[in-house]
Amino acid sequence: MFRVLIADDENSVIQSLVGSVPWVELGLVVAATASDGSEALRLAQKEQVDVAIIDIRMPGINGLELCEQLRRRNEKMQLIIASGYAEFAYAEKAIQYGVIGYCLKPLDYTQMTRFLRKAVQNLNRDRHIGDWEDLVDLLERRNASEIRECLSGLGFTQESCFLAASVGERKMEALEQAGVCLRLGWRQWGYIMKTDRVSELAEALEEIPGWFGIGYLEQAVSGGEIYDGLEECNRQLLEMKRECENYTLMDEVRSSRSGRENDGRTLEDGIRNENSRPAEEEAGYQVVESVSHVVLKLMNVFGELERYLEECQDPKKREEVLDFYFQVRDFLNIYDILDENYTVYTELERKGRFKLKLLCVNPAANLQKYLEQGNSTVFFSATLLPIHYYKKLLSAADDDYAVYAESTFPAENRLLLLGTDVSTRYTMRGEEMYRRIARYILETIRAKRGNYMIFFPSYRFMEDVYEAFRGEAAEEDDIECVLQSQYMGEEAREIFLETFEEERDNSLAGFCVMGGIFSEGIDLTKDRLIGAVIVGTGLPQVCNDREILRSYFDSRKLSGFDYAYLYPGMNKVLQSAGRVIRTEEDRGVILLLDERFLGAQYQGTFPREWSGIQTCRLGDLKEKLNHFWGNGRI
Repeated sequence: MFRVLIADDENSVIQSLVGSVPWVELGLVVAATASDGSEALRLAQKEQVDVAIIDIRMPGINGLELCEQLRRRNEKMQLIIASGYAEFAYAEKAIQYGVIGYCLKPLDYTQMTRFLRKAVQNLNRDRHIGDWEDLVDLLERRNASEIRECLSGLGFTQESCFLAASVGERKMEALEQAGVCLRLGWRQWGYIMKTDRVSELAEALEEIPGWFGIGYLEQAVSGGEIYDGLEECNRQLLEMKRECENYTLMDEVRSSRSGRENDGRTLEDGIRNENSRPAEEEAGYQVVESVSHVVLKLMNVFGELERYLEECQDPKKREEVLDFYFQVRDFLNIYDILDENYTVYTELERKGRFKLKLLCVNPAANLQKYLEQGNSTVFFSATLLPIHYYKKLLSAADDDYAVYAESTFPAENRLLLLGTDVSTRYTMRGEEMYRRIARYILETIRAKRGNYMIFFPSYRFMEDVYEAFRGEAAEEDDIECVLQSQYMGEEAREIFLETFEEERDNSLAGFCVMGGIFSEGIDLTKDRLIGAVIVGTGLPQVCNDREILRSYFDSRKLSGFDYAYLYPGMNKVLQSAGRVIRTEEDRGVILLLDERFLGAQYQGTFPREWSGIQTCRLGDLKEKLNHFWGNGRI
């Protein structure tokens, strides 16, 4: 059982929590309660607690300070806020301290239980249990009575148990925590579990490195045909994995040779180094001509699943099997429409996961079947640029036409600048570049008090620049900052946006990620947003899907780099820039920061309204901004 601390200055809240949460069912026990922050800090260390539920306003140390100190002492401790205050500043601080849940009073115990279950899953991932070699020996001897006795000694009190198996460099600790783990062979693991919440535990496996595959089946589900079908599918997939491993090894050898022979680099060839994660983190893949042998076995599995679902009377088991049923059905449905617009490939990721994927590289043919059912179709967007890219992907017809509707917004209401002395290329990133970008942001905000959004190509880049910005703006007391979190829930997103609706006497800087929830589909009119700073070209990271897209369009005498990277990236840039001018009365600044925007490839994707874009350097940025906000457009 994991140990819980409840810290709240209202005793009624503590008693309500103790009596309303299914602690034992969750695998938790309330180890201590405290009515002030100082006492809570002492008890957390004394009782060695794993989870803390904390009120924000308490005597002594307040809740946020308590979160900070608990996090310093135990970085794996799970923190949940229970507060009557919905101010965004509190939520922002809580997110920075790694709080996994923010519950408003009066407490919703369903929500609290969900956060506690998430805490248990996080803790299970970090917990280690040893191997059970004695049990393996008993299983090999198939001595039923000794096996039952051994399992009883390991805490199995129920008649039935649940089985799972995985192939990978390491065991799955989330499954191991639910029972016992058996080493079945080299990189082969078996699990005997007490719980039937296998699908919930499987969600925790996404971030665990070093595994190739996972399969599970509830013992209570009768029907050896299902189990046999899954075993056969697993055998086929493992065979593909071995082929993919060999392919990846040879691909790495070829890459190392070509790297020694050719040091030249173009825009396209250099994207791995300039815009992506390091090459050693990339995965290998192999295009396969046919997967009919796997599909035939999956069809057998699908038939047995249908039979089982017709006969199953247990709603809980039916729901769990139904999810797998739909996944198999979707795979088979996509297989039925495979054509030259799909690429089938196997992928062995660096973390060890193995996949068989049916990738649609051009959706036009599929969409055309539905478009033909109507008389006409209108695709409408301010970011359908370049138009030939979208015509290629959205329709297979040759007689489609496009209409470019000129903007009705006054050009003098917008200042569009391009900073030419900064770069987000991978090889240029570092403390000096982060500080230069931070100074650009600071100068933009200083020019006029108001609300601004700053968009970045990734969360990591955003966090690095934000740290530099804090240093540059250390003496500024009239700039408030909010950051987009990678795991924001719906409530947190609403609070983030509400911050831009509030009346304030200072400036607000929202740090966001391009292509995320705040770069499209939101309307902040008039003075709710007066500027956007767009850091980087938005090019997607190199991955197998993107490289396959690139090869597909290259093979058709089109620019594969543009289709796979440039156009999707610039679409994110245009979406982010579009947040500023939403009505004819809006005035605002759009600042692009990356010298690559000077290139013809990038400027070829700009809308016509951007023809008057001005270049600038950090030294003359202030003058251009003051001119725009003061005496009109330059």
